[in-house]
Amino acid sequence: MYLSLPLYNRTGSQIFDRLFRHEPIATLLESPVNNLTKSVLTRYSICAGLPRSIERQPQIFTPAVGQILDCLRGLLAQENSQAPADLPAHLPFTGGWLGWLGYELAWEIERLPVRHPDPLPFPIAYWYAPQSFAILDHWEQVLYLSAPTAAELDNLALKLARVDAIDSAPLSIQPASIPIDLDNLKNLHLFTSAAQYQQAILQAQKYIQAGDIFQTNLSLRFSTQTDLDSWQIYQNLQQINPSPFASYWQTPWGAMISCSPERLVQLQQQQASTRPIAGTRKRGATETEDWML
Repeated sequence: MYLSLPLYNRTGSQIFDRLFRHEPIATLLESPVNNLTKSVLTRYSICAGLPRSIERQPQIFTPAVGQILDCLRGLLAQENSQAPADLPAHLPFTGGWLGWLGYELAWEIERLPVRHPDPLPFPIAYWYAPQSFAILDHWEQVLYLSAPTAAELDNLALKLARVDAIDSAPLSIQPASIPIDLDNLKNLHLFTSAAQYQQAILQAQKYIQAGDIFQTNLSLRFSTQTDLDSWQIYQNLQQINPSPFASYWQTPWGAMISCSPERLVQLQQQQASTRPIAGTRKRGATETEDWML
């Protein structure tokens, strides 16, 4: 079941904060609100709450490497056999699975050496089927609420109305304006030195010259302690770097925060499109100009 309401220029963070943030498992996939331009990259935001249960079993999956793709195929076949959701077909999510796939999925596709085991507790593959969720259409300024029963749908609408006495005007809830600077951080520790990072750049250039790779992502891991909670950090990050593909995940293993400007692959109505950023340039007007670029 679903209900559509006016959005009133509310952000994904505002809706998520009202509906799902205090649940132990919740997801926010957020695009920034831009009233000046209607970009296809920033039309929708998605908020979701706890996983649905089947026979008292929460629908959460964390298959190990070697079982990820088979598990996905089984779930896709299971979903395709069910009746379609009653939400409008143009929405990017009408029920199904939300989650992530880690880089180590590559080990199911090709044989690679295992040189750097990950000490973090997050599973390589994780997805779950939310019981209730909300879709924000920033273009049309419509908020869609979805829940399995009318009572749960009414409860979502009540949560939205409860915070403000006047729900017919744009809300003025602002992200936490606590500055993230070194004064708020303790024991900042980088796992890679400047010399090691420079050496990695030189090595990557050699691999490119040899034709072994055409690009690489050199990242830095650091750890720190802070008095801020994960939600405050996410809100500050979105203020600093508004991203069309930001996400905030509350999981049993901790919070996962992303602020990415890139959509890698989209599949919509049997048409796949890809919009990578790293290592790409725009097309030329002719084949000769393509080669020159």
